[in-house]
Amino acid sequence: MAKIFRTHELEIEERPSHIPDFLWKRRAHLGELANAQYLHFDMMVLPSDKFSYPYHSHRNAEELFYIIEGAATLRTPLGIETVHQGDLLHFEQGAAGAHQLYNHTYELKGTFYCLTPILFLGQEELKAIP
Repeated sequence: MAKIFRTHELEIEERPSHIPDFLWKRRAHLGELANAQYLHFDMMVLPSDKFSYPYHSHRNAEELFYIIEGAATLRTPLGIETVHQGDLLHFEQGAAGAHQLYNHTYELKGTFYCLTPILFLGQEELKAIP
């Protein structure tokens, strides 16, 4: 069954971090609410002057971000640049897809992200995907 999420109706919860400079605020566990089996996705809010995560890549997954509002600073192996509302960011698996977002503005920024299922599946489950 199709599931429609009205972003203005979703509650925001703070995602705890033991590292002070890294903090996402999660709007919802959308993938779980949709009962998604092969995608992990959420809407996140990145507070002002915070990083998304340490600079990282995914050894066994691709990641997709969509900047819903505002702007952020993106770090990748190609350098540092500003990304804006409406930008779609794809990060391939492995070192070439390393990334980090930083909110250099004074406003909360909304971002949608989606991970491929490979990050969450074991080898036997991967073989079963057509």
